Amino acid sequence: LDDDYNGQAKCMLEKVGNWNFDIFLFDRLTNGNSLVTLTFHLFNLHGLIEYFQLDTMKLRRFLVMVQEDYHSHNPYHNAVHAADVTQAMHCYLNEPKLFQSLTPWDILLSLIAAATHDLDHPGVNQPFLIKTNHYLATLYKNTSVL
Repeated sequence: LDDDYNGQAKCMLEKVGNWNFDIFLFDRLTNGNSLVTLTFHLFNLHGLIEYFQLDTMKLRRFLVMVQEDYHSHNPYHNAVHAADVTQAMHCYLNEPKLFQSLTPWDILLSLIAAATHDLDHPGVNQPFLIKTNHYLATLYKNTSVL
């Protein structure tokens, strides 16, 4: 974590992987950057940055772009929700029976999938998109619109 974040956020990251992790508090402590901060931390924690020799600046820029593509006005499918799902994915990945069979690729792709799973979500459900002839409904012929 950069020095931009206070000791409370750093302290919370030491407890990541707990089902009781308070993502809303963490988001406040990181000034709305919970998805970037948490995901970067998890990449580091799992050794993915070193294993894949990732450029940390490019990784951070990628994560910022992901976070920005979530709509902050969306009450549920937003970057905080994505951070929460990413933290939950980390909990699943750490289950001993599962973890022993995972490769670095499995972990990398699972964390990216969790962080991006609702990217650009419009904040409404599929029936609404179909009834309003939303461009996504047209594009996907009213099937699996979201």
